Amino acid sequence: MVQKLSLPQNRPEFSVPSIAVSTKSKAASGHVIQGIAHLNASWDFEAYRHFCEAVKADPDCLMAYWGISMSLAGRNHEFFKERKIAINRMLDLVEADAGVDLEKGYAEAAGRLFANGARAAGQTYLAISEKYPNDRQSKLLGLFLTRDGFDEFGTPRPGQKKCWDGLLEMVKEDGDSIPVVAFWVASQAEAPGDGWLLAKDVLPFARKLARLNPDFPPFQLTAAHLEARSGNAKRAIGYCLQAINLYEVYMEKDKISKFDCDGWVRAKVYLASLHASKGEFEQATKVSKELASLEVSEDRIYSRGASLILWEARTLGGRLALMRETSADLDAGLKQLDAVKKEGWFHKKSLSYTYRDCLAFALGVRKALAVNNLSAARGLHRSFTERGKIFEQGLDLARNTSSISEWLRAKGAIVILEAELLGLIHMQEAGASKLAALNFFKAAADRQSNALNFLPPVLNYPMELRIGTYYLESGDSENAAEALREGYDRMPNHIQILRAYRTALVKLGKIETAAKVAQQIEGVKK
Repeated sequence: MVQKLSLPQNRPEFSVPSIAVSTKSKAASGHVIQGIAHLNASWDFEAYRHFCEAVKADPDCLMAYWGISMSLAGRNHEFFKERKIAINRMLDLVEADAGVDLEKGYAEAAGRLFANGARAAGQTYLAISEKYPNDRQSKLLGLFLTRDGFDEFGTPRPGQKKCWDGLLEMVKEDGDSIPVVAFWVASQAEAPGDGWLLAKDVLPFARKLARLNPDFPPFQLTAAHLEARSGNAKRAIGYCLQAINLYEVYMEKDKISKFDCDGWVRAKVYLASLHASKGEFEQATKVSKELASLEVSEDRIYSRGASLILWEARTLGGRLALMRETSADLDAGLKQLDAVKKEGWFHKKSLSYTYRDCLAFALGVRKALAVNNLSAARGLHRSFTERGKIFEQGLDLARNTSSISEWLRAKGAIVILEAELLGLIHMQEAGASKLAALNFFKAAADRQSNALNFLPPVLNYPMELRIGTYYLESGDSENAAEALREGYDRMPNHIQILRAYRTALVKLGKIETAAKVAQQIEGVKK
């Protein structure tokens, strides 16, 4: 497939000066350097294209096969056979003493990535960087691959902290290096915490990448993600539109399909979610309807683009409808979930249809509650729970396809909805049962996680909105304000939580703070 495409674009400004490629072919060397640069910028498909061109120019180039392996390094991948061939060829070349010691070290690290996991590979890259202190690429990869996430309180674990400290040191040493800045921004974009911290410490770097590379769509999407998390909805939408336009020009010019351009899908999903957060449901619905009707070819079902279409694009309208209240709006979400017939979801090869069913039952519960049919709501919730159990049993299938990331994200939505829906059902009951609603809402809030992979939150409204609304209806403005503030920190562009937060502040007599929130509301509405 890639062999039929035109040559990938060469970007001279994307350089990796510390890498010297062992090859007699100038073309092979150039494509390896460009491939590494695109890997650093999180555009794996373009990196793959460059590494394939390097192999064409020099079938014995060790770093070309290393690059193919790294650009196809996802846990499961459509191009699994191609990856296996590249790894085997890379190992054969090492055994034949091809390449210099530095390149052999890179090959060893790649081999450990597939045999022992990211952390083992990262430690190998860090060892390389200590042996070759001028080789920044190995240090970047080593720091990034050894990060280990955050604890339950959102505090970075040791590997995560080491990654941040190391990358920040590199940024201070060379803040004009595209790969250094790109790795720093990527490491911070997934972090929990308040948007104002991201706005102060990370957003300027994301803007810099976008400004200096105005025709590079991944950096425009990165900037959109950071703007959204920092509470700048209007600017985030602008970056989304720019990314979408650039991806579409790229797909048209190079004859790239949407299955190989997952960035376009991400940008479209993000755009619709931003409009919905702002209360612009007409614009959000227009985009979500377009995404809901996208077709998927069965022979490309395991591609990254197809996975995102099945799991994200087609379910977006239903997920956005869950933040609405009227029966008509909820029904519109159901219709979007029904835009493609069951066979079009390839339910024997993907669990996305089971996820779609869970969302449909969730919308059914919400519809029943909207018309005060508590009995129907309880029955539909039981069906939702049963479908969720079937979904969870499909973990092995998800592991054996290209959908494990999407499966985990969908599972997150299901467990949040399980608690939220119970809370909403109890809200319509009386006495002690109604009091239990708060505990379910808190459980739903605790199950929320940060958005990863440059996607918006899987559910486009914070569960703190439910907690705050509960307290407001109970006359407890102080606890309402506290909960709503937490929701605002989580989703600073969400117009509903801003309005509820302002209401709680007014009730508390905190007029000055309420006025500032009112200004934020006006800013989001622009």
